[in-house]
Amino acid sequence: MGLLVPPDLPFDGMTPSERQVVRAFQSTLSDSWLIIPRLDLINEQRPYEVDVLLINDLQGVVGIEVKGGPFTIRQGEWYRPGGRIQSPPPPRQAQNAAYELRDQLQRKHPTLLEKIHVQPAVALPDLVKPDGLADQLPPGVTDAQLLFSEDFQDLDVEMEDRLWKVVATNAKNGPLAADQVEAIVGFLRPDLDF
Repeated sequence: MGLLVPPDLPFDGMTPSERQVVRAFQSTLSDSWLIIPRLDLINEQRPYEVDVLLINDLQGVVGIEVKGGPFTIRQGEWYRPGGRIQSPPPPRQAQNAAYELRDQLQRKHPTLLEKIHVQPAVALPDLVKPDGLADQLPPGVTDAQLLFSEDFQDLDVEMEDRLWKVVATNAKNGPLAADQVEAIVGFLRPDLDF
């Protein structure tokens, strides 16, 4: 069972989609996975949010943007019902937040976390994976970086295998030493006895 950090984190501050994703990770991942929901990051220019951060000593760090509700993807653009374009699109939101987290971790621990990478991903728990998705995605986004409703509902899906596919999209992902995991958690949850 994935470990929630902190273990007594209330779920009432999360959207229904975020709760669904966090509970799915808790129930399907092994206890080698740390799950940190609702991570707020602020820099001089603007705030960022990582909806769910996953940390695993073998796979690294994955920052997930959770988007509930219906979407369509056409010609690389993300649309909500009514034709509104989602701006910035969820993959860009995930990437921006992941890079901001990476930068803050590197500033805090320039030697220990010098080569840390935070893999961006998007969870779309209300969206069934569309046919021909690879042809609809913008450059730089692969369907392996997107988690769909079937990833969270099918009990036969091995979530850890699915996350291996997410981290395999970038060669910068890799194992973390125990002191690196401790430094990341200590930075993100400084008052937690880890």
